[in-house]
Amino acid sequence: MTNDERQNADTLRSLFDIRHSALDILCAFSLLTILPIPFGWLDAKRAPARAMAAYPFVGLVLGALLVLADRVFQAILPPLVSAALIVVTWAVLTGGLHLDGWADCCD
Repeated sequence: MTNDERQNADTLRSLFDIRHSALDILCAFSLLTILPIPFGWLDAKRAPARAMAAYPFVGLVLGALLVLADRVFQAILPPLVSAALIVVTWAVLTGGLHLDGWADCCD
């Protein structure tokens, strides 16, 4: 096995390492939400790039939380108030990240 083949095999092995996947998910949550996850244990150059693979999972979790909140709000509040609270909940969970992009498009 040549040095390049060994390096490629190590890279593939590290991509599927569960520990790295968990760190990537935590990094994705810290980038896309307001969760205060310290970056001290992450490789500052590679972690955000590797975390992109976990973005769909973060979106799934956020969506599930918003659906759950919507069901609760609809059970106890009128529809318009429920819809407004869902948008506020979404903005709070993501720190307004997506609303900022939407507002930029409306300019």
